[in-house]
Amino acid sequence: MDMDTSKLHWGHQEYNLGKFAEKFKDSFPKIINVTVGFLGQQELDSISSSTHIMVHSLLCQQRAVFESKHGKVLSLPVTISTVGFYIIRNDRREGPPISLQAILESNPLPVIIQPITPLVLPWLSGGHRLDTLTITRTYEEQLLIGFPFSSKGILSRHTPLVLPMYMKEVRIALAEGLEGLDQGQFEDACATLGGQIDELGLRNLFIFQEVPSNLRDLSVAQVCSCLRLLNLDQYCQAFEREQIDGDLLYTVEPSMMRETLGMESLHVGKLLRFREGWRPLLGSSGAEQVG
Repeated sequence: MDMDTSKLHWGHQEYNLGKFAEKFKDSFPKIINVTVGFLGQQELDSISSSTHIMVHSLLCQQRAVFESKHGKVLSLPVTISTVGFYIIRNDRREGPPISLQAILESNPLPVIIQPITPLVLPWLSGGHRLDTLTITRTYEEQLLIGFPFSSKGILSRHTPLVLPMYMKEVRIALAEGLEGLDQGQFEDACATLGGQIDELGLRNLFIFQEVPSNLRDLSVAQVCSCLRLLNLDQYCQAFEREQIDGDLLYTVEPSMMRETLGMESLHVGKLLRFREGWRPLLGSSGAEQVG
């Protein structure tokens, strides 16, 4: 089920994320409109105004803060399970690789660690690999988990948005009804959309994943994740419709991108460069949120 967001009735009251989470945390899903956006240091840390989102849940997440030898500061969820780490003492690995959570449970901070394979942040280029890291502290962060609607009212069920409470400038309005539906029918429609997300599960959220230099083995969903990394998510529906996976991506000519997929020339050039191995550099200082 999708929803014609142009027919939504919006409430007059505006909320910041904290007030919204506090008031509605026990009654999700809710549909919101971003009335005041947030521009962070990178695209992953920004939200545009006029974005329509189905807020699915409120998550309290424990995260660990890392510092790299290059001065980068980043954070990972404590429960991340796709990356194993060695403990480093006296410049040597100590024992087999274990999970981040196990390291934190048995070692005082700070502690030096090394991932099994160097982490490569998807938004950093120039071969910037994170090898040896120092865990400095942990903290708890509240996050609203939502899923955006396209301009045609299609819910992007595989495209979660994370709205952390530190986006204090963000203001949102709540959808209170939909033209042609009474209140009960509108609430049922929202519940149906939320149920579709429940069926998919949130297992893919907050999972660190390296973007490979060769994209041929990527699934259709993973190709769409790359489009979102490039801020080209408006083309995800077309790529899904044409079932363009990583292997097929290398056969799509620029003319096909423009004519069949509806891509603008600048965006075609951006995707071609990405296909050839270029990765966007979206920021070189400050804290990075990984996962």
